[in-house]
Amino acid sequence: MAEGMLTQEEIDALLSGAALDDTDSTAGVTSPGGGTTAPAAAPAAQASPGGALDGESLKALGERLKQCMASAGETASTLIGKPITLTPISVDMLDDDGLSAVLPPDSVGFEFSLSGGLTGPAAVVLSRPEAAVIAATLMGSSEIPEGDLDELHQQAAKEGVTHLVNALTTAMGRELLSDVQAGEISIRANAGSPPPLAGSGLRAVAQYSLEIEGGGSGMLALVMDSGSARKLSGVQEKPLVQVVSEPAGAPAATSGAGATGAAGAGGGVAVQQVQFPALTPSLTEGQQKNIEILLDVSMQVTVELGRTTMMIRDILELGTGSIIELDKLAGEPVDLLVNNKLIARGEVVVIDENFGVRVTDIVSPLERIKGLQ
Repeated sequence: MAEGMLTQEEIDALLSGAALDDTDSTAGVTSPGGGTTAPAAAPAAQASPGGALDGESLKALGERLKQCMASAGETASTLIGKPITLTPISVDMLDDDGLSAVLPPDSVGFEFSLSGGLTGPAAVVLSRPEAAVIAATLMGSSEIPEGDLDELHQQAAKEGVTHLVNALTTAMGRELLSDVQAGEISIRANAGSPPPLAGSGLRAVAQYSLEIEGGGSGMLALVMDSGSARKLSGVQEKPLVQVVSEPAGAPAATSGAGATGAAGAGGGVAVQQVQFPALTPSLTEGQQKNIEILLDVSMQVTVELGRTTMMIRDILELGTGSIIELDKLAGEPVDLLVNNKLIARGEVVVIDENFGVRVTDIVSPLERIKGLQ
């Protein structure tokens, strides 16, 4: 065979397939010079299209959210005074059409933004009956509203969901060893109808069966953008594999003790290991002890027996023995105020010839918020 030329016998052998081993797709091809060329390079590994999470990431996300939702459910149960059960149903990647298809048209959406360890839009969606039960319970009413929730019931439901979201983000922070916070919550009725919730594009949607004691069962969904969902899952994307194509006629990389460089024994494929920084808690010891600074702050506690409104002429006529009628009935609980803000109610007792108050009722968070307005 002449230099750089194939003989007729070698051409016939190549055409008949004798020079290629079909049983081993990674085998090299013998070159005219006697060397071995690198096998055909496999295509590079690519990330999931459109930011979607793969099956492994969705499974990991579902496991972490299961723990976070359990913590949030306990907080919500304590708040409304009724046991709440959250049972996982599914975790999927859905676009606008898919999201509208799984959410009931009359559901109530509570949108907010995540910051800190997770960033991006998110939303909690409740079926309307469950939102109505939470609202009525926080308002101290036994009547569950039918139809669309009015503004007062929406605000009450928002108060309950705010506590649930705060507990949820706190649990997420524990999983990520970082502080995760939720911004101001906005309410959107008919969450299952356009426009979609929590941004655009593919989003992670975790669905749960929600059961409230005495209120039936319904649906709760958590919607997150793909970036936050991927980070919460804790599954790192595989680095892209860089394929290095060798020019025709170039000597193939050889294995053995003398092999050097980034190319492996397969030849032509260089893989660079990705280094990820270690995750460390963002809260310092000093930050965690900040609350202790407030423990010695003095607060004025007042017990209010009752109130009344009087004309100036009536006040001027007051004298020894005058009786003022208050707005409370005999035996009705007195109000306990801290810095003139109502926090509890109780009954008057006598302790060693001194008056005291036995606390019988703690004011709900909704009433406290109304008192601040």
